[in-house]
Amino acid sequence: MTIQKSNIKFLNFYLNGLDPENSTSKKREYVLRRFLTYLNLNTIDLQTIKSKDILNYINELHTVENIKATTLVCYFYFIKAFYRELYEEGLVETHFDRIFTRRMQRKLPKAKMVKKDPFSLEELLRVIGGSPLHLRAKLVILLNTGNRPETIGEYKIQDIDFEKKVIFSYEKKNDAYRIDPMHPETYKVLIEYYENYRPTPKPEYQDYFFITNWGNKWSYSSFWASLKLYSLKILGKQLTAKNFREFWASSLLQNKEQESTVQKMGGWKTSESLKPYNIVSPEVRKEIYDRSHPWFGKEKMLREKENLAKSKTEILEVGRNFERIFEEMKKRLREE
Repeated sequence: MTIQKSNIKFLNFYLNGLDPENSTSKKREYVLRRFLTYLNLNTIDLQTIKSKDILNYINELHTVENIKATTLVCYFYFIKAFYRELYEEGLVETHFDRIFTRRMQRKLPKAKMVKKDPFSLEELLRVIGGSPLHLRAKLVILLNTGNRPETIGEYKIQDIDFEKKVIFSYEKKNDAYRIDPMHPETYKVLIEYYENYRPTPKPEYQDYFFITNWGNKWSYSSFWASLKLYSLKILGKQLTAKNFREFWASSLLQNKEQESTVQKMGGWKTSESLKPYNIVSPEVRKEIYDRSHPWFGKEKMLREKENLAKSKTEILEVGRNFERIFEEMKKRLREE
């Protein structure tokens, strides 16, 4: 059997075990077919593949096609899962840990990390208030619960309990259940959506809470496009669903909630996943500097002394004015 036929046989075996309707499965298939095309062009057999072959492929995508480093990390793990499946089924002999080593992972293209301050509550509320009802209903849930958008897309009607004012969620990614209290504004918007706006669904989607204008299940791509359109129109900068989740997590952490609690509430596997969300806002940062940094603390003390002296002067001035008014009243009484 030729190398090309052998590689294709392995790929077909792996793809048969995936759900063809799942969007992640489609992405995996696209990535793996591209990878196999590269292997076949360079006559590389999956049974004898080495770490440098995979690194060369990843680096070629990064330099020639200018694919982002974060995207290439996903490609890497798709390829790793594919090879691991082949090894566990006995189709390849080399253990996957001998190919996908930690040293190899350190050589993957690195993304340029740009730290940004999270969007403020005022900015998020401006976008929510300026959005149409179908988008506003989804955004208030994002702000209320910090859920992933794909979780919101799976909401059934019974998951939104208007009587008890709670929202039941199932995080498919981490196989976790959540119950979140409903903010009064969330309750108001969801009631309005459900009673006055929700389109008539097709029979197979009638249990879902969010329905498109065509009666289908909610589409994340259309939601993303709408959010991008209205955020640029209202704020002049692009807002994503992740910004709501970021604000939700960073707000809880800044208000001294334990990482383990936020981790469980947000459906993260480990507390390490919270590091990107542990952002200190400029306002909180200033408070910390004033409270803890000796240089800034000294400046704060001087400001407080000046304010205190100013307050004392104002109090004395009020006292003098009161004495003058009192003397004038006494004088008038004598004259009468």
